[in-house]
Amino acid sequence: MSSATMAAAEREDLLALAESLSPGQWTQPSLCTGWTVQDVLTHIVSYEGRSPKEPARVAVAGRFSPARMNEVLGRDVPADRLVSALSFSMFAAPIRGAWRARGVRVRAVDVDWAFGRGPEVTGPGEALLMACAGRSSALADLDGPGLDRVSTNLGVDHLA
Repeated sequence: MSSATMAAAEREDLLALAESLSPGQWTQPSLCTGWTVQDVLTHIVSYEGRSPKEPARVAVAGRFSPARMNEVLGRDVPADRLVSALSFSMFAAPIRGAWRARGVRVRAVDVDWAFGRGPEVTGPGEALLMACAGRSSALADLDGPGLDRVSTNLGVDHLA
C-alpha cells in the first residue's frame, strides 16, 4: 500500500470518527492540554491543501508554539468547503443542523448559501455552521429576527 493510499484511508477514518461525534464530544478536553477535540481536529485538517513549505513558515511565524501556530494559520475555510459543510450539516444525522435551524431561514453573509424558511438569521458561514452543529457560543456572531428562535432551538437564552 502506497503512502498516498494510506494517507487517504487515514483521512477517511478521521472523517468517519468526526461524523460520529456528538456535540458534547466535540467540546471535551483532548489529550493535548488546553485543546478540545474540535481544536485538535481543526489543527489536523488545517494543513490540507497547503504547500510543503507552509508548515515550516507557520512554525517560524508562531515561534514553534502550537497555540501561536494555530493563530497564524487562522481559520480560513475555502468557500467551496464551507458551502459543502453547511449543506452537509443540515442533513447529517449526528449534526442535526436542520433541526436546530427549524422555523428560520439561515443565510451566510460571506458565501453563497442559505437554508430554510421563516425569520432570517444571518452571519458568517462558519458561525452558522457552528450554531447548526449545536455550539451556542456562535450565537454571538449571528444576527436577525430569527435569532431568538435559533437560541430556543439550541436550548439557550442568547440574551443571558
